[in-house]
Amino acid sequence: DSELVVFGGLKSNTGGTGTPTDELWRLYKDPALGDWRWETPGVSGLPPSARYGHAAVYDAANHRMILYGGAGAVGASATDPNVYTFTFALDGAGQPTAASGTWSQLSVAGDLTISTPKARKHHAMAIETRLGSQPPVNYVWLYSGDLGAAGVSSDTLWKLSLTEDPPKWYRFTLAATDTSRGARAGHPLQLTGQGMQL
Repeated sequence: DSELVVFGGLKSNTGGTGTPTDELWRLYKDPALGDWRWETPGVSGLPPSARYGHAAVYDAANHRMILYGGAGAVGASATDPNVYTFTFALDGAGQPTAASGTWSQLSVAGDLTISTPKARKHHAMAIETRLGSQPPVNYVWLYSGDLGAAGVSSDTLWKLSLTEDPPKWYRFTLAATDTSRGARAGHPLQLTGQGMQL
């Protein structure tokens, strides 16, 4: 059965603005009772710091959640440019399960001529996996987001190639005549068979 994994976000507080958390939760279907339950997974490794405004995708090929971005305080700029993974453990049948797992920081390389993405929050990510193609495809796509507390955004599209060792960032620059999208934050991103939708 499917599982839902949630990390971080804003927890309610008396001030009403919320407090960033580093909690990890798993929603799963109890096979004995047949109902859905929340639990905190068993965790090893060093998790990301408390944050909100981050994004995550599930890398099914490697049984892990990939997390990027976010800010550690309400109204603050994002300062962490690292990529984190939560790799699922295997159950007794050899199937991945989020009942427990290991946090780690993903070692990534940037394009030799361009830096890796700047830290950001309220961006969007999606994953594209076609391991049967030649060459195999396993990419995390990242678009726009807030780069500072003042709401400065970028319209740059990034791709993290997970099929390379180590994984590598690539930046895509839109043509000067392409003004159909523009910088933004708090948006969704979806991949379809025909391309990418914002």
